[in-house]
Amino acid sequence: MKSPDPLDPRLTPRVEELFHAAADLPAGDRTVFLDLSCHGDDELKRAVHDLLKLESLPDVLPAGSALEFEATRSAAELAEEPSGRRFGPYRVRERIGAGGMGVVYKAVRDDDFQKTVAIKVLPCGFETASRVESFYRERQILATLEHPNIAALLDGGATIDGAPYLVMEYVEGSPLDRFAEEHALSMEERLRLFLQVCGAVEYAHRRLVVHCDLKPSNVLVGSGGVPKLLDFGISKLLDGTLLRGGTLPLLTPRYASPEQINGAPVTTASDVYSLGVVLYALLTGQPPYAASDDPRELARAVCETELDLAARRELAPDLRNIIAMATRKEPERRYASVDRLAADVQAFLESRPVQARRQTPAYRASRFLRRNRVSVAAATLAVAGLTAGFASSWVESRKANRRFEEVRGLAHYLFYDLYDSVVETTSSVRLRKSMIDRGSVYLDRLLREAGRDPALLLNIAQTYVRLGAIQGLPLGPNLGDTSGALSSFGKAQSILESLVTQRPSDITARAELYGVSQQTGAVLLRAGRMDEAQQMFDRAVAIATELRRLEPHNGERAFQFASAMIASGQSLDQRGEALRSAPIVRESLATYQSAMDVLMARPAINQLVLLHNIAICHFHISYAHWHLAEITGDSSELEATLDHQLRGAEIVRQLAQAEPKRARFARSVADNLNDIGHTLTKLGRFPEAEVKFRDSLARFEAIAARDPHNNEAQQDVGNVCWWYAESLALSGRTREARALAERAAAIYDRIVAQDPANADVKKARAAVAALLAATGNPPGTRAVPRRAPASR
Repeated sequence: MKSPDPLDPRLTPRVEELFHAAADLPAGDRTVFLDLSCHGDDELKRAVHDLLKLESLPDVLPAGSALEFEATRSAAELAEEPSGRRFGPYRVRERIGAGGMGVVYKAVRDDDFQKTVAIKVLPCGFETASRVESFYRERQILATLEHPNIAALLDGGATIDGAPYLVMEYVEGSPLDRFAEEHALSMEERLRLFLQVCGAVEYAHRRLVVHCDLKPSNVLVGSGGVPKLLDFGISKLLDGTLLRGGTLPLLTPRYASPEQINGAPVTTASDVYSLGVVLYALLTGQPPYAASDDPRELARAVCETELDLAARRELAPDLRNIIAMATRKEPERRYASVDRLAADVQAFLESRPVQARRQTPAYRASRFLRRNRVSVAAATLAVAGLTAGFASSWVESRKANRRFEEVRGLAHYLFYDLYDSVVETTSSVRLRKSMIDRGSVYLDRLLREAGRDPALLLNIAQTYVRLGAIQGLPLGPNLGDTSGALSSFGKAQSILESLVTQRPSDITARAELYGVSQQTGAVLLRAGRMDEAQQMFDRAVAIATELRRLEPHNGERAFQFASAMIASGQSLDQRGEALRSAPIVRESLATYQSAMDVLMARPAINQLVLLHNIAICHFHISYAHWHLAEITGDSSELEATLDHQLRGAEIVRQLAQAEPKRARFARSVADNLNDIGHTLTKLGRFPEAEVKFRDSLARFEAIAARDPHNNEAQQDVGNVCWWYAESLALSGRTREARALAERAAAIYDRIVAQDPANADVKKARAAVAALLAATGNPPGTRAVPRRAPASR
């Protein structure tokens, strides 16, 4: 009797059973085992043998994937056509798709609520434990996702025979690539469509969901041109800060990442890769890699072959670089997040430099010229006019306009093009000082001549914010000019307040006012002006609250609100510590917890930024517990301090590993080691504390050596020397303690001489003076000072 087709689902359990049994045997014993087990059934033997051959290839689909791939075709071919069948109040009209994760029907709700929907059901006979789990996981994921570019979950349930189903928004449209071809979209239109898809994927990532199956057919575009992301059937959930390991049970080889093909753990980088391949197909109209539908050949191509970008002359060089960076074989070399990829696409559309391309001066200049043709031409003419005696013809209106455009172009170049290229580089503070000396003159002149142009005034305000950050914003590389920073931020505030008053609906100006309020508060806190700082932070909280009300679905607004709460809590904490008031410090703890709750709700920001702010929240909570320990004498508060420090330390360690060139993450690691050392000292665990201090000092010295004009880095070195000296003094190593304390004093003296408004350093210098006095006294008479408040 002829055996059933090996794709028949009635045979699949037997195939799977024999496959796993044979896979555990030595290769030489498998043939004998199959001969005995299949009892002459050649079709059954062939099916198992084919799977074993596939499983033996290390660089193609991992074991188990082949079975799932077979089931995909099986479901598509054998699922019934139940026209008229009902799922609760929904009546099926037609089948519109099928795959290994289920069959999809177009249906209508025909009770009091007339609505066309899509119903996805796991067919009877396909309910393996892994599929049922995946199906329910998809329903769980969809229930958490509400985004205009993601098909929404409407309902769910189970059939009488137990098959689970879910009801989704019905999208009438074409797959992404087909829509672009049918409507003959231009390159720009395709890129803007792609950016909407990136927004949906980034939204999912911020809610710790990796899609894992991004491809054009999973993005449908309706007649209105709005793309909708579908099919989260094989998505992975992030557990805490890391992705749970394991291979994917089902994938589409043509658009899968190499790590998915090889069965390695996936991260958000896998979706970045798939988006890069989708972008390639969208822009070229051609499928990626080989034309073959054989999954084994496609898998080899994905793992071993680069996309043929050099031959795609229709793509601009920047686009080829963007796709190449997104589709690198090594996950760590791709874009760090989807929004980084989207930012480069947006930069290309705006003729700005893309990060996927080497940032040479010539390249940056070409981008500047491309997007500023008119103003650059005007500036060139103005320079020529200056050479020929421009001053004598200044009164002429036409030449005055040219001069204005020249100044505007130069200011923009200094604070945007040049600033962006040096902000993360080493030894860049000296260059920033030059930018300030030259750029502030242009900026003040622009403000005098700007008139009432809202767009220009907003740009000037944003530039003053950048100027203030270079001058003295805490925690970033700065020149240690606290007074200058306050002056620049004050000018920005004045402009933005006027714009918000004149244009209450201008969300951008309001958001900028929120940001400068936060930054002004941070500088005031460093200057020791606590009451004024608290007023600024309270204002930032109020503005963030209003922004969140105006844009309730914008995750960035939730993030801004959380950041404002952290800053407000920091101010309360330092005030409570100064006043020795436990109630005020406990109020700061409650504020931090509110911020943590908002952050853990996964607002729509870059994943790395989100995790870093969660770490910052842990650090600030630890400071509050430290201050409570000092005020109340409760040792359990010190244990809570250490607990939050260690939790934050693990996050920043992972971030620094993921982004080794990111200066902010490197500083956070060093700073946290210093904090942990200080707490271990307080707990009397001196040997452990010394290990942390040594590591912290080495890291901060390296940062300071790379940028010797960075006052923030010098202050960090001084802080470690101070707290390390304190720990050594308490453990009886007075001579070593004194040497470190003297080094800290010398650093602080230099900073105070340059930045007399820095109250943090003055307070630290006084504490070090007390430590030096104590270490100069006979043993047993020293008094080690308390820690001065940190201004993070």
